[in-house]
Amino acid sequence: VCFFYQSWIVGPWPLVEVVLQHVMKISLWLLPPEPILRILQSNIDAIASRTSLPTFVPHVTILGGIVCPAETETGSDQWADDLLAELRLTLPCVDGIPCRFQDESIGGGPIVVEEKGGSIKWNQSCISVMERNDRFRRAIELTHGAVGKVNEGMGGSLNSDVIQNGDEFDWLTALKPPICEPHYSHAYGSDRDLLYVKIGNDDDSPLLVQTPPDFVSQEAMLIWTYPPSVDGVFNWKEVARCKLVR
Repeated sequence: VCFFYQSWIVGPWPLVEVVLQHVMKISLWLLPPEPILRILQSNIDAIASRTSLPTFVPHVTILGGIVCPAETETGSDQWADDLLAELRLTLPCVDGIPCRFQDESIGGGPIVVEEKGGSIKWNQSCISVMERNDRFRRAIELTHGAVGKVNEGMGGSLNSDVIQNGDEFDWLTALKPPICEPHYSHAYGSDRDLLYVKIGNDDDSPLLVQTPPDFVSQEAMLIWTYPPSVDGVFNWKEVARCKLVR
C-alpha cells in the first residue's frame, strides 16, 4: 500500500486529499511488436510460473525509476498524465527503435549481473544486453527532457547532467547500474540460476531463457514501477502507451 488518509471523513465535509506515504516512481518501457510480444510474454509467464516469481510485460527500459515529485495521489496521477502527453508529442520523431541482441553464437546470450561484492541485482539477474544505437539514445534524451519540462511546471527540476558528460551523452550515467547498458529482462529475482530454468523437468529439456529475436519497437509503455522490488512487481500498473513512430 503506497498511501494513507490524512484523517477519517465523517459528515458532509469535503473529502481530504490522499497523501502519498512513499516516493512514487515511474518508468518508460519500449515494447516489442506482435507477434514477438506475444511469444516473449508466453516465455516470461512460463519462467515466472516455474519459479514462483512475478510476471511482467516484455520490454527494454528507456528510462527507469523516474521519481514523481507530487505529494498526493491526485497530484501523481496528474503528473503522469502530463508526462504522457509530453511523451506523445515528442517520441514519435525517433521513428522506431531497433533492438538487436547478441546471441550465444557470437559470445553474447543471456547473462546474470552481479553488484560489487557478488550480490545479484534482482532486476538484472536474467537479462540479454541490447546493442546501443542512436535512436535509443535519442529516446532517452527526449524522455529526460519531457520529465524535466513536466517537473518544471510543478516547481521541481531534473538535472540534465545525469545523462551528459560535458557535451557528450553518457551511457554509464543515463542507464541503471550495475550493467549500465540497454537490456531485455527475462525474469525478476535474486537467483543466479534463473538462466537455467528449463521447459520441462528432464535433464535434456530445453532452457526457457533464450536470446530474444531482434525487432524494431514502435510503441512505448509508461508504467508505475513502485515498489521497486521483486514483490512490488505484482503492484506495478500501466499508465498508458505512446507511439514511437510518426
